[in-house]
Amino acid sequence: MKSCDTVVPACWKGRATAACATLKQSLTNELRAARRFLFLQYETALGTAVNATPVFEALRKAVPEAQVTVLSSGVPYEVLTNNPYVDSLISTPHPLKDWIGGVGFFLTNVRRRRREFDCVITDSGNRRSRLQMLCILSGIRYRVGFEARYTFNHASASYDPDKSILQNNLNLLSVLGHSCSHIEPSVFFTDSDIRGVCELCEGHAISLDRPVVAFQTQTSGGEPNQWFEDRFIQLADGFYQKARAQIVFVGTNSEVDRIQSIRRSMRAPSFSVAGRTTIPRLAALLSLCDLLVTLDTGTMHIGRAVKVPMLVIAHAKAPVNEWLPPTAEHIRILRRTDVDCTPCRTAPCVTRECMRRIQVTEVLDAALAHLEKFPSCAAARQDRLSRSVQASGHKSQLSTLVR
Repeated sequence: MKSCDTVVPACWKGRATAACATLKQSLTNELRAARRFLFLQYETALGTAVNATPVFEALRKAVPEAQVTVLSSGVPYEVLTNNPYVDSLISTPHPLKDWIGGVGFFLTNVRRRRREFDCVITDSGNRRSRLQMLCILSGIRYRVGFEARYTFNHASASYDPDKSILQNNLNLLSVLGHSCSHIEPSVFFTDSDIRGVCELCEGHAISLDRPVVAFQTQTSGGEPNQWFEDRFIQLADGFYQKARAQIVFVGTNSEVDRIQSIRRSMRAPSFSVAGRTTIPRLAALLSLCDLLVTLDTGTMHIGRAVKVPMLVIAHAKAPVNEWLPPTAEHIRILRRTDVDCTPCRTAPCVTRECMRRIQVTEVLDAALAHLEKFPSCAAARQDRLSRSVQASGHKSQLSTLVR
């Protein structure tokens, strides 16, 4: 008895393929014509939020008349405050922390405005099923984002693990039908932020006539990122002894106690502003510094955004291209890969061997060399400040704020 398998004529297959191609081209054309964009930004990590910022600048360059609205909460909301490439930044209940509140906001506020937007977009840091559901609830015509296990996008970018988080985010521009070149992250601040930082420095008797070096000694990303407190103590004491620089510790509220423990064990004088700065004010403070010595953590990404000379003590648990900034003259990265277990992607890590092999003398020599290469300079500080203040549309009398 012969098989009854259905045979699809080749001409039918050809017509189906042509129809799919036509629909895909039609979608591409409509996305390229889009001018009203709604972004959902609910990253919980500072680094992820900072690495999302180039998308807004790239979109503005590709579509100068674009209207960009961002729904956000928490860390990314602070990162995008003052961003000149975002027309409207709206604070909402955080859907990953308050699901009912988030759904309620979308049903009562976003859905009734759905015709005001051409598409809703989620970047690589927002590939969450809950956020996908909110995109559907919004009722906005087109949904754009990244491929995921369960995706409901009309158009998706493929996440490439061989590229950085930032580069993957910029791939959204190609999904929207636009080309773009590499763009660095950005964090903007106001004159008020600068004044607040200057007052903070004056309160600690920090003089801008001498080198100011920021230390970020804590991480929230897991043990492999963390160096060792006794080594930070030796580093800070040695650095002060040889450079006579003013050392300022930065960090979050949760890191205050550990920072104080380091400071109590130091012989050198130091200051701490941990837990006393918003994200924009941290960006302003780092712009005023002459050097940032940091671990691979959120502060590193802020430092990259404001272009402060930076020395990064980096782990090797992840590929170098994933989070670390690209090679640049003002950025030096100390990272050991001569360890059998790298990249391990392990958190927590029992040995922290890749960090253990980075010695104090190595870091101290690199920090001193970097400060010599980029010495304390009022003009360089002014340039960093003006780049982030003036670009955000705030007219600044920087010479009167920073002497």
